Amino acid sequence: GITLQPVDYVLMVLLSTLSSIGTTPIPSSSLVLTLMIASSIGVPNTGMYAVIVAIDWFLDRFRTAINVSGDLFGTVIIEKMTGITDDDVHEEDLNPAIRGHDAV
Repeated sequence: GITLQPVDYVLMVLLSTLSSIGTTPIPSSSLVLTLMIASSIGVPNTGMYAVIVAIDWFLDRFRTAINVSGDLFGTVIIEKMTGITDDDVHEEDLNPAIRGHDAV
């Protein structure tokens, strides 16, 4: 029975929004954010965190799939808008390590 004040909810929303911007590509980063946000509003970390870990593992698979899908759709849109494809890249423009040659 922890009662949160309205300012706690505002703080939770702000922290969740701002911290999630930079941690999107990091797998299971929401677990760290959950601990950080809970402790910042005064909610103790109890055994219930183990339940969150078990559920988040499953949800993280969906977040990763959505993130990868978004990246793929974004690259297709950019390719259609600019007309630049992989065929337009010339081998001499590539880094020697990528070409498979020794670096100069």
